[in-house]
Amino acid sequence: MASEAEDNGKQQEESRGLAETILGKSTLENPTVKKFLTYPLAWRVTAAAAAFASLLFIPYLGAVGLWDPWETHYGEVAREMIQRRDYVHPYWENAWFFSKPAFTMWMQALGMQLTGSDIAAGTSHLGKYTEWGFRLPFALFSVLAIGLLAWAMARTVSARAALATAFVLATMPMWFLLSRQAVTDNPVVCSMVCAMACAIVGLLDKQTRRRSAWWYGFYVFCATGTLAKGLLGFGIPAVILVMYAVLSVIPWNEKSLEGHARWFFKRAGLPLFVGAAAAALAWALTYVLFDNKYYGITPAAFAFFGVTSYLLHKAIDKAQPLMPLAIAGAGLSVVAAGLSATQQVRNLGIGVGLLAVGAVLYLLANWVKDEAAMPVLWGKFYEMRFGTGVLLFFAIALPWYHTMFAFPNVDDEGKLFWYRFLIHDHFARLGAGVHTTTPGGSFIYFIEQGGFAIYPWVLLVPGGLAVVAGLKLRSGRGVDQVGVIATVWLVFTFALIGASATKFHHYVFPMLPPMAILIGIYLDKVWTEGLQKHALSLMFGLPLLLLVGKDLAGNPKNFTDLFVYNYDRPYPTFLTQNPVQFWTNRALSTGDLVVIALLGIGGYLCFEAFGTRRSPFFRALALLLAAMGGGVLLAVMSGGSTSALLLVGLGILATAGFVGFEALRPANESRASLWALALVLAAAGLGAAGAGVGLKAGGQPDPLWSTLAEVANAKQVMGFGFTVFGLLLAFQALARAKTALFATGIAAACIWAFWFSWSHWVDLSHHWTQRDQFWAYYQGRKPSEPITSFLMNWRGETFYSRNTVKQIKDNNLLFQYAAQPGREWALVEHARLGILKGAVGPDKTVTLIKKDLNNKFVLVTID
Repeated sequence: MASEAEDNGKQQEESRGLAETILGKSTLENPTVKKFLTYPLAWRVTAAAAAFASLLFIPYLGAVGLWDPWETHYGEVAREMIQRRDYVHPYWENAWFFSKPAFTMWMQALGMQLTGSDIAAGTSHLGKYTEWGFRLPFALFSVLAIGLLAWAMARTVSARAALATAFVLATMPMWFLLSRQAVTDNPVVCSMVCAMACAIVGLLDKQTRRRSAWWYGFYVFCATGTLAKGLLGFGIPAVILVMYAVLSVIPWNEKSLEGHARWFFKRAGLPLFVGAAAAALAWALTYVLFDNKYYGITPAAFAFFGVTSYLLHKAIDKAQPLMPLAIAGAGLSVVAAGLSATQQVRNLGIGVGLLAVGAVLYLLANWVKDEAAMPVLWGKFYEMRFGTGVLLFFAIALPWYHTMFAFPNVDDEGKLFWYRFLIHDHFARLGAGVHTTTPGGSFIYFIEQGGFAIYPWVLLVPGGLAVVAGLKLRSGRGVDQVGVIATVWLVFTFALIGASATKFHHYVFPMLPPMAILIGIYLDKVWTEGLQKHALSLMFGLPLLLLVGKDLAGNPKNFTDLFVYNYDRPYPTFLTQNPVQFWTNRALSTGDLVVIALLGIGGYLCFEAFGTRRSPFFRALALLLAAMGGGVLLAVMSGGSTSALLLVGLGILATAGFVGFEALRPANESRASLWALALVLAAAGLGAAGAGVGLKAGGQPDPLWSTLAEVANAKQVMGFGFTVFGLLLAFQALARAKTALFATGIAAACIWAFWFSWSHWVDLSHHWTQRDQFWAYYQGRKPSEPITSFLMNWRGETFYSRNTVKQIKDNNLLFQYAAQPGREWALVEHARLGILKGAVGPDKTVTLIKKDLNNKFVLVTID
């Protein structure tokens, strides 16, 4: 077997190959980079992944206002926490808020207090950096998730798979878009990723010296996920690990199962009985002290896991004396039953039941033969620090839930917390459908949204599924075990979310991390094994890339629908239809795009064709594309003064001359075919050049130039870019140019992600936020001038006015509002502006304030 040093050396060599692809060899020779490369490999991979994610997620994070309605809805609850100085009981407008746990709002409140100003009250708009603080904790949590996942993959699979996984996940549109939004989905999924990364290290990293710490990290992140979203926070990680144990850990044979049963009854049965009796006593004491049978649930949970963990730890090395355990459990049971019976006599049944269970466990413990070695499954539970870990989980998550379940007040719908949170927002959402804007979606619903959510990585989905097909459930290889975990993760989340009666596009979010892991493993295989072995999976992925890209370029609204609430809300189409000002002296044109495509693809193919031994036909194709690109470039540079058809025709003729020259070589076996190709190209070139000369002489417009001169918009650039990207990848795959294919993919994904995240998202945000309107209001108002929101409740008006906006949904009330002395302000949707004008009366003047700030809302004054 290879030594650890040899393995590390191999990983360093493999990771450097990918690093050279991304950065170039000269970059790696930089002294600073060389120093960085002296650090342990996993640290370098994690630092690189976190740095890239930070660069993508954080810039421009607070440059724009909060998106309605989710960010502003939760944000107002967080602002109320600050104003009311109550961080336990969430509050919204004029009622308690029970539909979401508090962790999201705690993150928002912390950020706002660190960077905002006048959050609780004030006579001006919220502080300039409020949105920065509001969103930054969520972006940093996403960076942490990317970094921990990269660490886990580097320690258990390979450095290259880790970098690929982190890069793929960070550049998935839904991931980088939700990393920039302060909503509950971010902390619950990031908690899930962090928890599973800790579990992967704890399970599979054979060299780690801090296995217990990683497992305790797993329970901490399960707790934060539970505080962020509820049962899903710990339910999904728990189910993943159980299914993984069933598939890859538990030895399904009679001898092993008997051994597990013997060890359980001999060593664990009575400690569990004592723990249950201690829990019953804790519950009974709380019941007697507070006269409430529900208050004792939390103390009972702590007592059970605390006592059980202590006793089981003592039983690991050898079986403990049975009689003292039986007596202790029986005594605690009797005392618990007696105390609780003072409140209700029927509680004596608790003691009877516990004594019966204890008697059975005592008899079984005496009857079965001891199992000297701990069976594998119980060994995994011990390795996971299950007892103390769950105790830690409860210590973090239970206090807030205990307080809220005991809270006697109701929300605006008259529901107690436990009913609203568990029944309405968990089980009814899953089974009956609650508050959904896309009811009745079929099983392909999330497949479609998943294609949009991970673009352009749909190209590699067939490859990721091919990885699944090749996994071995019980091999000792880390790549197989991580692949099994990712597969279980993906399958379970798809089944759970797909079965939900409530459907939103963003529910696909939890499926992204396991898909990124499978794609990362696949990319590692492609790099190691070569393109030829994976040609079929890449071939299947290319149509997905082109078809999903076609839909997205044709309807960019699919992107914003991934993370908004109301899919009927108008998309600011002018952002994608206006000319792209790429040049300082003119807008980007179709000719520019054609030049970039032809010279890019043609130049690359020429590099491949003339730099290596390629067939003359391949060289002809490369030269033809490059020559045509050169002709279009000259036409664009001349502004159409020289015929585009003529210049392109000359490029084709030049290619015909080259093919003819190749045909003259006596050693060429394809002379006849080359002569035929040369004649075809010559005819085409002469035809194009002649047409160009004739049109120019006759003073007629050149049809090719008319097309090339058209101004390009963002939709056209996206569609053109997606197509060229797909074709270039196809050519590189056919040429087996692995390094060039990886470099092209990395560059294209970066361009796409940074443009959308740093530019287009910023432009979009102005039309999904009310911050700009409220800044205009506070700058233009006088101290006595009020503001109302008419026929709308998008939450932003509540947050940005600090809950001082007057909400009016009746024409008569608006008439009375406008009849007040002085000037009034109002926010209204563009489509309802006519209703507002009619409601205030003909003697009032309605003036629009910066009406183009937002395509949904408009701010007006009423005089």
